[in-house]
This record gives sequence, structure tokens and C-alpha cells, in this order.
Amino acid sequence: MAEVQVAVVLVVHAPLGAALKSVAEHIFSEQAELTVIDVLPGACADDSTGSLLQRLQTLDNGSGVLLLTDLLGA
Repeated sequence: MAEVQVAVVLVVHAPLGAALKSVAEHIFSEQAELTVIDVLPGACADDSTGSLLQRLQTLDNGSGVLLLTDLLGA
């Protein structure tokens, strides 16, 4: 039986997400099963919420999505 995993998504200020993924790949010596969405300085939450929700729905394989963020109010 195939194992289905929860999608893990980091939505954080740039360049923190990309750096965390790089560290994970360095430590474990393999590609991290992790989606990173770096938020640029000055980005407006209202402008990016719709595209973020669409992306999360795409990443959900039926087991859900674990969303981790450093954004105030997120």
C-alpha cells in the first residue's frame, strides 16, 4: 500500500524559507519534501492570499497540508 504524506509548506520572509530548505537538504543529504514560498519585503497579504490558497489546494494530495509561517497574523 502506498504511503500518502501530508504536504509541508513554509510561507516565510525571504530568504529564510529557501535557507531552511537548503539546510535540511544538507543535513539529510537528499531533496527535502518541502514547498517554500518566500514572501518578499513589502508584499501585501491581500494581494497574495488567493494565489496562496490555490497553491495549497494543488499541494493537498488528500492527506492535508501543514502550513508553517513566520508572518504576523498568519
